[in-house]
Amino acid sequence: MKLTVLGKYGPYPPAGGATSGYLLEEGETRVLVECGSGVLSRLQRFVPIERLDAIVLSHLHSDHTADLFILRYALQNAKTQLRVLLPPNPAEEFERIAGCPPFAAEKIQEGAAVNIGAFSFAFARMTHPFESFGMRVTDGRHTLVYTGDSNWNSRAVSFARGCDLLLADTGLPNSAKQDPKAFVPHFTAGEVGALAAQAGVPRLLCSHLPPSVPESSILEEVRQNYLGAELAQELKTYEL
Repeated sequence: MKLTVLGKYGPYPPAGGATSGYLLEEGETRVLVECGSGVLSRLQRFVPIERLDAIVLSHLHSDHTADLFILRYALQNAKTQLRVLLPPNPAEEFERIAGCPPFAAEKIQEGAAVNIGAFSFAFARMTHPFESFGMRVTDGRHTLVYTGDSNWNSRAVSFARGCDLLLADTGLPNSAKQDPKAFVPHFTAGEVGALAAQAGVPRLLCSHLPPSVPESSILEEVRQNYLGAELAQELKTYEL
């Protein structure tokens, strides 16, 4: 399995960057996970649009879907349709995507297994202002777990156990959660490190990084709980 990071920032990109987007490849199967701002241009460095087998969206915030509505023009030009797996809520956002003729929309269901070529996807509901799903992707030999956007919850720990690589939402510095009772929409850096440690994963890749915070400080906070953590690098391909 190959993972290429097309965009690693959220909720907006810095100059020259892109928000969430990840290309998964195994054999002839190519799946785009998330389609944020700047992702479509970068995707075409690695694969022609018409060679995609599907797009899978964890949730429907714009930093994960923005380029989807530009992609539709390319699909219309190619006179082709593409599977898009996405949460059913918010309903108006689902209908906006499902109503585009180039997209063959399929609702994500928790616990359901979905096969896309060489990959099998399973989904677990996370905690975020929009309905959001973590993904467990296997090619039969290796397993990637992607948290999507979420804050801390025990479900994420059990969902990540046994994977070869955890790709985690590292959306906030530790200082964002000074009040333990306050709701925050993302994992803090320290929580991502604790998640990886408690799940016993062999490799942690931190993504969905806040562009307003120095990346070195985010990594330092993650490594307080998981020493081997890595920051995702845009346009880099990782082998599982």
